[in-house]
Amino acid sequence: SSDLLTADDFCLYAEQLAGANALLSLEIFRDEDLARMGSGGILGVNQASETPAALLHLRYEGRKKGPVTALVGKGVMFDSGGIHLKSMGDMEGMKYDMCGAADVLCLLEYAAESACDFPVEGVIPLAENAVGAKSLRMGDVITMLSGRTVEVYNTDAEGRLLLGDGLFFAAERGDRLIDLGTLTCSCREALGDETTGFFCNEEGLAGTVEKAGAGSGEPVWRLPLGQRYRRQLFWSKTADMAN
Repeated sequence: SSDLLTADDFCLYAEQLAGANALLSLEIFRDEDLARMGSGGILGVNQASETPAALLHLRYEGRKKGPVTALVGKGVMFDSGGIHLKSMGDMEGMKYDMCGAADVLCLLEYAAESACDFPVEGVIPLAENAVGAKSLRMGDVITMLSGRTVEVYNTDAEGRLLLGDGLFFAAERGDRLIDLGTLTCSCREALGDETTGFFCNEEGLAGTVEKAGAGSGEPVWRLPLGQRYRRQLFWSKTADMAN
C-alpha cells in the first residue's frame, strides 16, 4: 500500500539493487538537488507531500556498444488528484499510479541479471500528489526542467508534469526514449481493460512494440499523434503551455 511504499522506500530498494549488481550505476536526486536543477514539474506535483520527491537515474552499461535506450517511468506514489480531488471511486487503486516506475526499475534489474547486450538508462521521477495547504492550485505557473513554463489547469493531470521532467532528463542521455505510465481514464474508456494504448513517432519502434505485445499476450493499440492535438497544449496566456 502507499503508506508502506513511499518515495523513500523506493529509493532504498534501488540503492540495494545497484549495490548488489556491479553492472548497475545509480544517482538519486532529492528535493534540494531537484530545486537546483530546476525540476519544477516533479517538485510541483510533490509540494504538498511530507516525503521528499526523487528522480532516480540508473544505467546498465551493456556488454556491447550500441544505441542507448532510455526508459522513463511515471512514479506517482499515490494520486489523490490534488485540489481537483478525485471521487472515492476514482481514488480507488491510486497507489498503483507508480506502476510505470516499478516497471522501469524491474527492467533495469532484468537487464543486469540477464546480461543484456546493449546499454539501458532508467529515469524514474517519484512524487505524491497529495492534498494540503501547499498543493498546486489551478492557475499556478511552474517552470519545468526544460526551462519551459506550464500553467496548471488540472492538478489531476500530474503525470505529464512528472514525465515532462523525466523525458527531458532522459533525452540528454538516450538515443531512443520509451516512457511508461498509467494513462488517463479516457484511454481506458476507449480501449477497455484488455488493451494498452501507446503513442510512437518512430515507425520501426512502433512495429516492434506491437509485435512484442502480441507475442506476450499484452495487446497494444497505437494512438494518433498530430498537430491538431499539439495545438491544445498552447492556449495558455500566462505560460508557454498548459497541462
